[in-house]
Amino acid sequence: MDQAELLADIQSASEAVSELANLDHPDQQDVFYTTASEVRAALCLTRRAAEVQTDLAFQLTERLPAVWKALHDGLIDLPRGRVISDQTSHLPRELARNVPMPPWSEHPIRPPGNSKLGYSGSSSRPTLPRPVTATSAEWRSGG
Repeated sequence: MDQAELLADIQSASEAVSELANLDHPDQQDVFYTTASEVRAALCLTRRAAEVQTDLAFQLTERLPAVWKALHDGLIDLPRGRVISDQTSHLPRELARNVPMPPWSEHPIRPPGNSKLGYSGSSSRPTLPRPVTATSAEWRSGG
């Protein structure tokens, strides 16, 4: 199961807990901790790790659906999705749902260390392929 599907499953578990907890007005904090407990048991995680996964599931599936879709489609990896989530946490939900994807998300993630494909393993953003860099240097030198 890939990370995007796991996060979607966690969020659907949260929605199910919400429906079971109190049909009229579920307490969001109770729903969160109950869902995290379910995630903890299902994935054999620590309490804190389960809470982090539960929060990230909500952030990406509900607040940032474009980011979740990019993660699901393989255009970004989970660390990049987490960075976008962290950097937009101050936004209200309505604004966060309309956050555009950064330009590096237009290209699929490449295997680490494969600089020939334009990405380095430790970089969080793509690097320019060598032919583009060489062409730019030639242009700057006038030749």
